[in-house]
Amino acid sequence: MRMLLNYRCAIKSKCDRSLVWFCLMTWAICLIVVGHGVQCTQASEAPVEFDSLQTSGKSHHQVVFESRRNGDFASTVFTVNPDGTDETRLSRHKTGRPAILDARVSWDGSLIAFTRGGSDHRTGVWVMNADGSGEREILAKVAIRFNGGWAKPSLSPDNKEMVYVSNLHGRDDIYRVSIEAKKPIRLTTNGEDNRLPYWSPDGQWIAYASKQGQNRNIMLMRPDGSESRAITTSDSDDTMPAWMPDSKGLLFVSDRDGPTELYLLSLDDGDVRRLSDTVDFHELYPTVSPDGTMIAFEARPFDAEASWMRSIYVMPFEGGPAEKLTSSRYLDTSPTWISISK
Repeated sequence: MRMLLNYRCAIKSKCDRSLVWFCLMTWAICLIVVGHGVQCTQASEAPVEFDSLQTSGKSHHQVVFESRRNGDFASTVFTVNPDGTDETRLSRHKTGRPAILDARVSWDGSLIAFTRGGSDHRTGVWVMNADGSGEREILAKVAIRFNGGWAKPSLSPDNKEMVYVSNLHGRDDIYRVSIEAKKPIRLTTNGEDNRLPYWSPDGQWIAYASKQGQNRNIMLMRPDGSESRAITTSDSDDTMPAWMPDSKGLLFVSDRDGPTELYLLSLDDGDVRRLSDTVDFHELYPTVSPDGTMIAFEARPFDAEASWMRSIYVMPFEGGPAEKLTSSRYLDTSPTWISISK
């Protein structure tokens, strides 16, 4: 109070005194309002507009997805900004060559792992550079179910190994392979339909979906296949796990509350929080942006006549409406994220 009186005494003009009293009254009103549970916010602290989230800093994030657009009915890979601009085609389908499926970007953003499916229902595992160049085959026709959408190969954080799905031994199991040595190791030996492996950003765990009894659960195991355990055990189908960038949580899809929605599981305390609440479509294959601010997912309409169509949507991670990102008349599927340096 003494400091405030000294400051007032230093003011010469009536105009300045009026300004000080105006500021003091505004400050007092805010204190009273806050005391009644309403937050006062300075103009500079206004909520960030959704479209500005992906353009701050020295890099921004793009969504990588597959599409059967352009009339060739074979999946090719595209990138697009989260506001729908700058859509770019990374790969092209070549006549007589199997289509790209199950594309997923490496954690450092330098590579894209994918599968190539053929008419014999057997699929090879491939990688290419993030700009679409340098395709190379890691394993040829490893009995992954063609166009099943379950393979989703995932690279280790150092890009030296990969996990993928194969039914080589009669059922879907998860395998690990060295990119250079190309010697597969079978990791899962229990449960059924062990699918959708996803290597954690810190390299410590592999998340996957597995049918345990009558329902599918989200599972964790070490990269050598040890310490396998279920981390969801609801009377529903929990599937399609996707890591948070800090490796402390997982997004997944579940029908525990009716139609499939997106959920977040905290690995620290096991808490599960519902993130979406849509009425027009099922959410599938969620993935989180590298900065943790946005979620991209594939949407399948409830309408049976349009259920063959797929679109990519994005939504703020902390809540808010989902925005439609792609609007082709064909399948737009398998979103994942990549950081683009400016």
